[in-house]
Amino acid sequence: MRDQHPSKKHCTSYSIDELKNLAAGRWEQILTDAGMPADSLGGRRGRPCPRCGGRDRFAPMIDLAERGAVMCRHCFAGGTDPRPGDGLATLRWWLSCSVADACRWLSSWLGVDRGQQAPMVRRAIERRLIIPDTPADDRFATMVEQWQCTMRPEWLRR
Repeated sequence: MRDQHPSKKHCTSYSIDELKNLAAGRWEQILTDAGMPADSLGGRRGRPCPRCGGRDRFAPMIDLAERGAVMCRHCFAGGTDPRPGDGLATLRWWLSCSVADACRWLSSWLGVDRGQQAPMVRRAIERRLIIPDTPADDRFATMVEQWQCTMRPEWLRR
């Protein structure tokens, strides 16, 4: 006899909103397990940034445990990607990865990936500004020239 109810298939992927809902209230532990130093997630503002090293520009948001958002005035300046605002953006920023990779890492941490994905490892931070070795007197001039070349014209006019 044929079964009248088709067998239910287990969903192996979750939407971004579902992952965020599952992670709500646990973001401090999630970010710590992703490699972010626990002492950087305590307190409010004026903390050293664990990513760029700035001494007083990093702050976890007041609802860190629920939403997972952090802010660094250097790392999240201008039109950066990802934009700060939630734990998934924080994971993308901290792990230097895409949305898909951050979702895979989070679903693995939450235990909803059915063991299909290996956890991600944080990539090394890349240097973006390379100042050539020049005599000490010329280093400042070289740095200014480099900044002028990379600065937006409207900022340079200001």
